Order: sequence, then C-alpha cells, then structure tokens
Amino acid sequence: MKFLLQDAQRSLLRGLGRRYLAASATSTEQYSKRNYANNVSEYNTVFASLTVKRRNYLLRDAYDDMMLDGVQPSRDTFHSLIAGTMKGSRLQDAFYFRDEMKAMGLVPDVVLYNFLISTCGKCKNSDQAIKVLDEMKNYGVKPNGQTYICLLNACAAAGRLDPVYTIVRDMTSAGVGLNKYCYAGLIVAHKNKTPVSEDVAAKIIEFVEQSKNWSTVEASTGVNAENVMMNVSEEELYNLPTADYIHRRQGFLDKELTVYHVAFDAFVELKNVQVDLLTSLAMETLVELLKSEKKDPDVFILVQMMSLGIVEQQDMWQLKIRSLTRAVLEQVKFKTARAQAEFDQHSKIIKPMCYLHSGDLDRGLQIYDDYMNSKKRIYIELYVALVEGAMIGHTPRGMQIALDKLEEMTQRNFFLNPKMANDLLLIAAGDKKGGYTTANYLWDLMQARNITPWLPAVQAYYNGLKARFVPEEDPRLLQVSSTYEKLARSHRRYSVLPAVVL
Repeated sequence: MKFLLQDAQRSLLRGLGRRYLAASATSTEQYSKRNYANNVSEYNTVFASLTVKRRNYLLRDAYDDMMLDGVQPSRDTFHSLIAGTMKGSRLQDAFYFRDEMKAMGLVPDVVLYNFLISTCGKCKNSDQAIKVLDEMKNYGVKPNGQTYICLLNACAAAGRLDPVYTIVRDMTSAGVGLNKYCYAGLIVAHKNKTPVSEDVAAKIIEFVEQSKNWSTVEASTGVNAENVMMNVSEEELYNLPTADYIHRRQGFLDKELTVYHVAFDAFVELKNVQVDLLTSLAMETLVELLKSEKKDPDVFILVQMMSLGIVEQQDMWQLKIRSLTRAVLEQVKFKTARAQAEFDQHSKIIKPMCYLHSGDLDRGLQIYDDYMNSKKRIYIELYVALVEGAMIGHTPRGMQIALDKLEEMTQRNFFLNPKMANDLLLIAAGDKKGGYTTANYLWDLMQARNITPWLPAVQAYYNGLKARFVPEEDPRLLQVSSTYEKLARSHRRYSVLPAVVL
C-alpha cells in the first residue's frame, strides 16, 4: 500500500509541476519551448527515442505529460510503451500501461501479450507470466508459437523445470516442433534450477546434440513483422544472453549458433557455482561438438571460452582425443553406435590434459593471442573479457596484465562504454594489497572520456584510496570524494520518498 501511495504522490507532483510551468509561462512561445511534444505522433517519437537511449524509466513520466496535454494515445503508442518497458525490465510499468490500454477500450493483441510475458521472464516472475497467458485466453486472443516460447523461457529464467517440460509436451503433442529457442530455454531452465543437479553438464550437452535438427522446424514460429519494426529481436524477446549483442557488426554473433551461445554462457555461470572436473570436461566436449559441425566459434563464444579458460590443442584435435573421463561417459549418451565405437577407439590413448594443469589466465591469454594473430576484426569485448578475468583474485601478475591490455586497448582507439568502465573499476577497486595502478588508470580513463561513474564503483574506489592512507589534500582523492558525495546525495534523494499521509 505504501508503494501505491508513493506512486500516486509522484504522479500528483508531476502533474502539479507541469501545470505550474504552463500557468507561469509568459507567452505561447515560451510554453512551446518547454513542451517537447504536441500530438500523438510526436509523443510516439519521444517514446521511441527514450527506448533507444535506454531511458526506459522516463516512459511513464512522458506518458503522464501526454495525459496532461490531453493527447489521446493510440494502439501504436501502447505498443511502443510496453516494448520499451520490456527492454528496461520494468514489470510494474508494463502492467500499468496494459491497464491504461484496457481502460481506453483497447484490447491488447498477441504481440503485446508476448511482450508482457517476456517482461515477466526478465523479472523472473513466472507465476505472473502464466496469468498473462490465462488472460489472453479469457479475452479470446489466440496465442502463437512465440507466445509459448516466451512462456517457456520465462519459466526457465526462474529455474522451474516442471512448467517448462509441460510446455514442451503441449507443443509436441500439438504437432509443433521445437526450434533452437526451445532448446535454449531447456538449457537455461537446468542452469537456473536450484539446487544445481549433478548431471546438469550432461543435460546441457544432450540438449545441444538434440538441437542439431532444429532447422527443419524453424518456420513453426516465424518472424513477426511488428517485432522487426519495433527493433525487438527474438533473442531479446526470449531473454537470451546474446540479446545485447544481436545488433553488433557482422562477425560478432552467428545466429545459427544460438544453442551454443546459451550453453557456453550456462557453463560460465555454472563454473562459479560448482568448480569440478565434470564441468570442465563437458565444456571441452561442447567445443568438440562445435568442431564436428565444421563451424568456427564467433566472438561471443570466444569471449565465453576466455572466461572458461579453454585452450584448443591443435595436435589433440587432429588425434581426436576426447576430454571425457569414464565418469562423464556414463552420463553423456551417444546418439549412434558409431559415435560410441569411435570414442572407445580414441579413449585408449586418453591421458591427462596438459592445459588442465595450467592457470585459467594462461589459457585466456592463449585464446586472446590466437584471435589477434588471425587478423580478424577486433572487438572491445575481447579486451574486457581478458581484463576482467586477469583481475580475478587481484594477483600482481594478473593486475599487470590487465593494465597492459587496457593500455593496448587505448592505443588501438577502443573505448569503454559506461557499463564496461564501471564494472571494471568496481573489480579493480577490490584490490587490497596492490599499488592500485589499474584502478587509477581506469578512473583517469573514465574522466578523460567524460564517462559518468556509478555509485557502487565510486564507493569501492573511494574506500580503496582511503585504506591506502592517501593524503587528504591529494587531488585525486578530493575529486573522488566530491564525486562520491554527489552520487550518494542523489541516491538518497531518489530512493527515499515520503509517504502520503491520509
């Protein structure tokens, strides 16, 4: 109830503020300068612009201004608003716009309901996603193939295996084949299941093998033209880990490797949960499956491989030595007798892999060097992945490698975006014993590029400087202290709101 009162208060204050500006304007010209939109077309352009700039939190403010101006929203308006809230994972705003739409006599169509289910998945609220599907049926809106895949991935994000398998059974019984996004959802469901099962690595490998026939049923869902017009990719609609990279230049992401993308990303997360031999061996098996299809890993997979610390040994590949122990064999089921016989032949010469005895940092460096020597297009994500991995544990060698690669990145005219810069600064600021050279370099880099620092990163960097007994009159400390106090005040002002007293 408190949140509802606060929300009502914010709407009232916004309305009063807007009316005050309108009343205090001395002329029509001054008012027109303050008013950024006058009709539904202009407001639709504003909503689209806010979404592109990732200022999704301002959509509701702009919509309130639209209401105060007496502009009637259209169906396209709500499509833009709900798509924007989906991109920003703002579940409450998404349902608010749905309710506003229904109050104006506009029934949401299947595309909007798909956006709502996807938003529930982003917020890991699978119960609400199921309720949205029930609402669709009550209003006579027929779900399509994308609806069920959205629901499948929404339940997978919460790690709920039972609803996921129920959806899969319903789709297969209805004669709808499973495409690559369904197999991706199955992998995500097993990855997010808590507690993590012992056979999760074998399950992921099994789904990757089963997905090899997905192309025969790819047309079962089709590509929605409206999603394309609103710049909503299927990867984003289904909350896949590649959603943020789908619009990158050609060569960074190969859409035919979607299942491999999700599998590698799952292994990266699982390695942080359970570091064991089984997971490491299964990861190498995934690399071999990719090789068996005569496909080269794209940049996204290379970044995951750098995080996993996998090194492809060319001589081992030529000998077809599989990095599977007998324990893994008992869990991974080969699809054909020929594959089983082939493994039995090569298993006679299996020996401990030399690279398993080396550090993850060395393996990541090897993958990085191999890609750089290939003369392919260079992406900044390769630098970020290596720098982030090198700073794990804050070892002197790792921090020096991170600093060297940051300097190399700058010399090549690659620049960090705000998220990358703040994430790296937050990690570098955790160094308790080193000279803080890497953290200082990142801070100076952000200042030179006018990148706005985020409160968690600044707070960690500020505490690190104070722990090193830097003189209070030091210019760097004064600058960091001033930035930290400014961000802290702003955070307190926007996070603490007075409740309405009735």
